[in-house]
Amino acid sequence: MKKSRLIILATSLMMAFTAFASGCQEESVEYGEWVITNYPTATASGTVKRVSVDGKKVQELAIPAISDTEFWTLETSTAATHTEDGSATYTSEYGSVTIKIAATGHDYKDSKPTVVDTPTYEKAGKAVVRCTAGDAGELVIILPAISNNDYEMETPTHTGTGKAIFVTEYGEIEIELPPLGHDYITAPTYKLTRIPTETDKGRAVEFCSDYENEEEGKKGSHEVEVPALSDADTWTLDTIAATHTADGKKTYTSKYGVVEVTLPATGHDYLSEHTLEIIEYPTIVKTGKAVEYCADYENEEEGEKGSREIIVPALGDKKTWTVTETEPTHTADGKRVYVSKYGTVEIVLPALGHDYIINPSYAITVEPTETEKGKAIEYCTDYATEAEGEKGSREIEIPALGDKKTWTVTETAPTHANDGKKVYTSKYGKVEIVLPALGHDYEGETTFK
Repeated sequence: MKKSRLIILATSLMMAFTAFASGCQEESVEYGEWVITNYPTATASGTVKRVSVDGKKVQELAIPAISDTEFWTLETSTAATHTEDGSATYTSEYGSVTIKIAATGHDYKDSKPTVVDTPTYEKAGKAVVRCTAGDAGELVIILPAISNNDYEMETPTHTGTGKAIFVTEYGEIEIELPPLGHDYITAPTYKLTRIPTETDKGRAVEFCSDYENEEEGKKGSHEVEVPALSDADTWTLDTIAATHTADGKKTYTSKYGVVEVTLPATGHDYLSEHTLEIIEYPTIVKTGKAVEYCADYENEEEGEKGSREIIVPALGDKKTWTVTETEPTHTADGKRVYVSKYGTVEIVLPALGHDYIINPSYAITVEPTETEKGKAIEYCTDYATEAEGEKGSREIEIPALGDKKTWTVTETAPTHANDGKKVYTSKYGKVEIVLPALGHDYEGETTFK
């Protein structure tokens, strides 16, 4: 009987209460509900207590471990899984107790590792061991980067696979190692099949570093693109400069081989600063000739010195010649100076002589008559502005007054008492001839008084 079992377990407590009550008569006491104060486990007992309604008395009893099936009744239970705890609830007349049933954990005992991230020589990978129950349980195994230190190795060849074996407590993990491929890094060799230029790429056959030791049918080679000769990161350049009369060459060297490019002789240099010697001077309308010397003429060897005869444009070619002019004066020559790459040409502009045409002036020194020529001093148009010692004048003969093409005549007739005159005017000046007064006429018909 569960109640009698509890009474037996609580004997020691009851004895304490009996000893206390032996000195006085026990009165009827009303108690509250039992409360579990120390929960039992599957192997350890617990305690309960209750307090009188008036709060003056306390009863406390021991209760057995949960494993005591005569005292406890299993009410509900939830089984534990691999990842989640379970529970069981037991009841008695003193209350209920719920205990936790720990999760069992995953079972990896008979599971084999599965590679989910294959390691390489450069990076680690991983494998997983999955719970045998087929649930979400998964144990991760880190696979280090492949090396002889961590794996049992069967090294691959250039054309054949190998393997790396990683040993774990769950079994061996085998990683297939792909063929190494032919070695075009360590010490490959090359054969140019299309020579590159300074602007265009070429082609070459690249041979595996172990080409000579590989089996026939397994020898490694492939065609590769070769950078243009202008790629300074690939090609080293050695130059022998061409001269005016001899070819030079550029030698390009790289891992792909050697390429030589011929540099044609430059020919004589008639573009840089050089010398020209006019041997036949041009005129305004006629071309001339000159000898043109190579810019390096003085440094060239005898027999290789460069010179040639060329045509010199006429002085009237304004694209070639720059003209500076000093105008002639009445008494001094002027000049035109033509300058070009061919040299300098000077043309003398003769002195103009004094200007007796445009607007000269005159001073009559011997007046002409109606039948005789006279003389005058003719002064240069610019006489007034000419320097002393350079003033222009000359004596000239002037036509007789009877030359009607030269002289214009204005006549004032004489009277009996007054002289008349003829005024001759021309560019030479004026000439006046007096016409004497007629005097009174007493020879003709007269009147007497």
